[in-house]
Amino acid sequence: MSGFRHFCKYLLFQLFVLCQSWMSAQQAVGTWKDHIAFNKINSVQVADDVVYAASKNGLLVFDRNSQRTTALSRSNGLSDVGIQCFLYDRASRCLVVAYSNANIDLVFGDKIFNVSDIKRSDIPGDKSVYNICFYNNCAYLACGFGIVVIDLERKEVKDTYYVGTGGSYIPVYDIAIGQKYIYAATAEGLKRAPVSGAFLNLAHVWTTDTAQLIGMHVNNLVLVDDRLFVSGYSDEPQQVSLFVLNDSDVFNLVVKGNILNFDFCAPYLTLVYGDKVVWYDFNFQPVDSVENWTYGPLEPLDAEVASDGATLFVGH
Repeated sequence: MSGFRHFCKYLLFQLFVLCQSWMSAQQAVGTWKDHIAFNKINSVQVADDVVYAASKNGLLVFDRNSQRTTALSRSNGLSDVGIQCFLYDRASRCLVVAYSNANIDLVFGDKIFNVSDIKRSDIPGDKSVYNICFYNNCAYLACGFGIVVIDLERKEVKDTYYVGTGGSYIPVYDIAIGQKYIYAATAEGLKRAPVSGAFLNLAHVWTTDTAQLIGMHVNNLVLVDDRLFVSGYSDEPQQVSLFVLNDSDVFNLVVKGNILNFDFCAPYLTLVYGDKVVWYDFNFQPVDSVENWTYGPLEPLDAEVASDGATLFVGH
């Protein structure tokens, strides 16, 4: 594993320290230059041969073939600043970018389409977009008031689901869609509804888990071959429990610790802790971990293993 570890550290340096050399690159006299902070990478997305790395105010785009890094910001295509979350859909080849003011960009290669419906809506209270999920050429946005569905082909809002008790507004923190159910991590707990249901906009079709995860703040969901992984905490946010739903519809505890986030990129499930990154195989057996790199402790904020299974990208 030593060669793999060395390669990981090299990519960390190449992708995210390289952003500083991009910032300091010389520019022609008389032209404008971006001064955007890329020294803190909050989120990473591996999209085929491209890696996207997000700071609050823009994206770094790393081409794995040419080994070149470019920047994408409001000054050259994005519609806003303050990136809250983003996710890439391999099926549609679309990168969905959600901003802290609920503005949305759909990035298809070098074409960017803005969807500002949530931002412009008169919905009171929290309109934040906490997470994104894809299903059937649509983006499902987990929002501070419910779920918003965007048709990626038509590039417009298709539907909105208010899943709180009696159809009330409640924060939805994450969404996962499997073969049978659509799951939502909400302020009222873990909810689910039949994915084939024609009336997901009706609150009564959504049922809430009232037995196993009761009293737990559920915040992240990941489906691995239709197996649902759920993370949440009870009293201490630094002590997050990760559960998996078994074939008997029972949640089994997998691991507990200071888990910041986790994700699946075949063939590995990647867990990001406050001081390390650990990746596991399909049976949740540990494959390897990284705690330090050339310049000291890793202190990761996000990580993803590329689909080749040989390259780890970390934002820190």
